[in-house]
Amino acid sequence: MSDEQPQLKRTEVPIRPVGDDVPAYRVEQVARYKPKRTKAVIRPDTPDLIAFLNSIAAIDPAAMHALLLLRVPCNEALADHPTAQVRSDERGASISLLGLLNGYCGAHDDGLNKGCGPVAAVYEDSKFKGFTELGAEGADDLVRKAIEDQLIRNGVASLHNLEHRGCDKTNILTDPLYRSFFATMLRKALRQASAKNEPVIRSLLKRVAPEK
Repeated sequence: MSDEQPQLKRTEVPIRPVGDDVPAYRVEQVARYKPKRTKAVIRPDTPDLIAFLNSIAAIDPAAMHALLLLRVPCNEALADHPTAQVRSDERGASISLLGLLNGYCGAHDDGLNKGCGPVAAVYEDSKFKGFTELGAEGADDLVRKAIEDQLIRNGVASLHNLEHRGCDKTNILTDPLYRSFFATMLRKALRQASAKNEPVIRSLLKRVAPEK
């Protein structure tokens, strides 16, 4: 009998360089690719791990940013690991730092984040801001605020861009495509709005889709 181990298929996955295609805002969470736990619990030392990660990130945020952007190809055995969060698509299987961290920390077994881990990285204005813990029912205050602010900025920027291209307010209001897009986006923002930003969102919504 041969002692050689079978060679598992490995597919190369392009790795993005630092700063390449980083969204203006992103919460990088263990994605809902393939929840692996049915009855999962979050490890009680998760807050300690996040505090440690943030202490390291404070020393060199650029290095942590680079690590978070790194996704490396992995073999089928790792893809089948019971807890490590691995993404599988037509290009093969790959894993990231967050996939490893959440493989250790656990996953929620109910709520909005069912099947997903608690450790998330927050980005704002294309810059890594730190790590946070996501609960079963969704993002914490830091994440909610970032989402809300980004939706407002996107709404203002989109309106200005359309106006710059010759699409005045009348065009926006009469074009069903524009009106539907902005109205949907702003109503989503309104559901998460703070007392401070609610008037801003309502004002934008009134410009795009005034009440009949």
